[in-house]
Amino acid sequence: MSYEQFHNMTSEQKDRMCDGDELRQRIRQYEMKENNNDAITNNSLKRHATSERPRYSNDDEIICDNNELNTGWTTVRSYKQKKKFNDKDDRNPSQSTRTFTNTTHQRQGNHQQNVLSNNINNNSIRRNNNNMKISNQALVYAADYHYSSFKLECESKLNDKKQGVKMVNELMKYIKIDFLRAYPLFTKPLLVDLWWIDSEGNLQMIIKTTELYIYLCNKNRYPNELFNFKIKPNPPAHLPPQHVVILKWVRNSIADNDIREELNMTYKSIHSISTMNGTLNDRTRHVKIELLDKTDYELILNNKKISLMGQMFDVAEFLPAPKILICGRCNKPGHTKRICQNSTFDICRRCGGDRSNAEAHNDCQIKCHHCGGQHISTDYKCPLMEEFRRELINELKKHPEKLPQHIQLFIPTEYRNKEDKTKYIQNTSSYQQKEQNLNLNNQSIWPTLTYTSQDMNNPMNINLRESVRLLNNELQGMKKKYENDLQKLKDKYKEHLDTLNQTWLIMHQQHQTSQQMTIYEALNKIKTNNNDYNEAIHQLENQIEYLQEAEFFFTTHINSLQQLVDKQNEILNKALDSLFKDPNV
Repeated sequence: MSYEQFHNMTSEQKDRMCDGDELRQRIRQYEMKENNNDAITNNSLKRHATSERPRYSNDDEIICDNNELNTGWTTVRSYKQKKKFNDKDDRNPSQSTRTFTNTTHQRQGNHQQNVLSNNINNNSIRRNNNNMKISNQALVYAADYHYSSFKLECESKLNDKKQGVKMVNELMKYIKIDFLRAYPLFTKPLLVDLWWIDSEGNLQMIIKTTELYIYLCNKNRYPNELFNFKIKPNPPAHLPPQHVVILKWVRNSIADNDIREELNMTYKSIHSISTMNGTLNDRTRHVKIELLDKTDYELILNNKKISLMGQMFDVAEFLPAPKILICGRCNKPGHTKRICQNSTFDICRRCGGDRSNAEAHNDCQIKCHHCGGQHISTDYKCPLMEEFRRELINELKKHPEKLPQHIQLFIPTEYRNKEDKTKYIQNTSSYQQKEQNLNLNNQSIWPTLTYTSQDMNNPMNINLRESVRLLNNELQGMKKKYENDLQKLKDKYKEHLDTLNQTWLIMHQQHQTSQQMTIYEALNKIKTNNNDYNEAIHQLENQIEYLQEAEFFFTTHINSLQQLVDKQNEILNKALDSLFKDPNV
């Protein structure tokens, strides 16, 4: 037993395991079952005791023959037990499952015989398949999750495995830095689980690591070419169930696009929104929401509600239903084509003919070769598929240990037992002890177990149980404290990153402002102010005007002086001439 399983057990279960009560209880139940089987076998009347429940077949049908109806015993129904007798649910609610003598209830015999005949006619297919066996291969296929492949379409087709190896390694090398930045707590090797080159020369990859699967679902994270090959990525259309939630009972008046627009305001990591198949009715439906961010996924599930269009809608996690393993040759469930012994050729799913010539069956008549219905042979509507699916779910419910620890399977409504309202199948044990066919009636095989119930009140046992409880509580407290501290650290780290981003943005803005101011000052120094120049020009213009005016007056004055000088010279010349002409003067 692992520590995790022991940790998840209650205190009462731990005490019972330590005291051996569970083992003794199983032994008693097995002995009582053997004794009851012997008593029923030895009873000549072959009827059930009133304290026991009636035994039915795997399909909840009463199996008897006409001779038993003619005897002195008749099966009568009550309100307490309501079983489905046929597909149309023809039953009388006033009937009982207990057995009485035919002295006072003979009138019920005819009705019981009619019900039996209806069962024989309506459930012939189901009765013929009661003995179908569910192989271990079918159980493993139904329990495991089947990852879709990533396809890389290459412009130059691949034809060598070495090229595929180099492309895969180059892709992992290209995304490693950005992937670790997106998932800083990821410590596993960054590898592809499976890859191959298909018939078209393209690369196909299977990735089972959830983080890497989610990361590569974004086409923008692929390079344009790998190893000199231009590629076109085609990731899967849907995410794994670990990133899918269900929005329940959404009114049909609310379209998927309206849901996407409103939820995108709060949750930025929505990958796709679609209506679930089989949930649409006249008024409501279930909507499947796929989220890339695990934080948004956990936040939605923890809230359990989503506000949409002013209303609150329930939210639940998405659990896949068990898948059916179908043969590619005979189209029957439960095995593969490699081990098929039902047919020597491939049978067409549409018409049931030989599929050797595939082109002839592209538009053939649809008729199931299992039941003759108007559907393909692999449709879940086929009674054979429906019955196999029912038996498969019942087998998984009987053996949940065959499921992996991290897998939960959803049980569709039509395959649930009326008495057991369980909606999913889950492996709650870490291992399953190997069954041994031993004769429990032989006392020499089993050692004598000393039953000491009075030791339960022993002070030492009480102290031991109390110590275990205290340690368990302390461990729970430490675990909760660690989770709280880790969450606080994440919040603090996120807040620190936000602060750094804001600081860097402010510093960047300040740097830009400083650069602009420096450039502005430099331009002001290089380019003088126009207003100062205008004032100087105005003063210069005034001075020029003054100078021009002074020049005008000066020129006028010079001209006047020149005229005066000319007149003086003329008068002087006349005076001199008169002196020289008159000598007596």
